[in-house]
Amino acid sequence: MDKYLSIITNFGCHGRCPYCIVRENGIKVPKSTIGGLDKLEDAIKMTGANIVSISGGGDPLYRYSDNPLVPMYLGMVMGICIKAGIPMEMHTSYTESEFPYHFCKRVVYHLQSVEDLKNVVRRGAEIVRVVFVATEKLSREEINRISDFVRCSDQIDELSFRQMVNDRYETEYYNDDFLKAGHNKGLWHYIRQKDYNIYYAENRIYTKFSEIEADIQEERRKGMLILPIKKKWFDMIASGEKKEEYREIKPYYDSRFMNAFGFLLVGGQMVYGEAATEEIRKPWPVLVVFRNGYSKDSPEVVCKCTLQFGKGKPEWGAELGKLYYVLKIEKVEEVRNHVLLG
Repeated sequence: MDKYLSIITNFGCHGRCPYCIVRENGIKVPKSTIGGLDKLEDAIKMTGANIVSISGGGDPLYRYSDNPLVPMYLGMVMGICIKAGIPMEMHTSYTESEFPYHFCKRVVYHLQSVEDLKNVVRRGAEIVRVVFVATEKLSREEINRISDFVRCSDQIDELSFRQMVNDRYETEYYNDDFLKAGHNKGLWHYIRQKDYNIYYAENRIYTKFSEIEADIQEERRKGMLILPIKKKWFDMIASGEKKEEYREIKPYYDSRFMNAFGFLLVGGQMVYGEAATEEIRKPWPVLVVFRNGYSKDSPEVVCKCTLQFGKGKPEWGAELGKLYYVLKIEKVEEVRNHVLLG
C-alpha cells in the first residue's frame, strides 16, 4: 500500500472554487519557498513515504507560466523524487498548463462540472483521476452524468467524490447514502473525510491538515523558537552533556534566527545587540525549544542560547570543517514530556 507524503504548496490561487477548505477555515498555509524544500529528502526518509503528492493551500500550478518560482520549485521536487526513487502525484484544477503532467505517476484533477471533464486529456502514461467535492449543489443527477462520462472516457481512469468540510471544519454528508452505494457497486470511489496522508510544508511535517503552521503560530504565541531535533541529541542536551546544536546556514534559518535573536546579516556578519537597530534588538541569551518530534506533546527541552557562526564538534553531530549556525546552550531551563534514564 502506498504511503504518501503530501507537499502543501502556496503560490496563491485563482480562487474560482465555490468552496475552499483553506479559505473557509482560515488555515494559514505558509508561502512556498525554495528554502522550504531543504528538509524534503529527510522527510521522505523519516516518514518512509513511497510517493510524493503535491497539492496546496492554493493550486500548485497557479501562475506556472509567469511566476519563475513555481516551475523552479516543482522542478526541484521532481529532482528530489528521482533521487529518492519514488514517483510524484499532482493535484490541480488546471487542465491546461506548461507543467509536464506526463512526469507524474498520477494527475488528480479537481473539477466542478461535467463540462470540465471535456478538457481532461492524458499527456503520457500517467494515471488520470478526477475528483468532485460533494457539495449541497451537486445533485444525484449530476453525479450520474459525471459517472457516465468517465465510464465512456478513454482519457480518465479514476473517479472520486469526497465529502465536504464546512467553515467549522466539520464534515457535511450531502448525498452520503447515494455516494456510498455507488462506491460499493464500484462506480466510483467515495472518500470519507479524514487525514490520510502525512503533510509537508516549508520544512515541517504535520499529521493533520488543520494544524499546518501550528508550530509557527505557537512560536509567535510563546515568543520562543521551536526546533526539531533527533532523540540522540535531545537526550544529550537534556542531560547537560551537549552544549551546542547546529543548523545549516540557509535562507530558511536566516529568517528564523534573525527574528528570534534580533539581528541583521550585513556582509555575511551578524549585527546584533547595541549595533542593531532598536526595533529588532533582543536581549541575549534567547529561549529556544528543542523538540524531539512534531506534535505539541512531543518531548521538549527549553534552553537559554546564544548564536554565532562557527565550526562544530563531530561528536555532537557536526561535519568536520563545515560552517554552521552554532546555538550555544548556556542553560537548560526546563525538560517537558520526557523522563531521563540512568
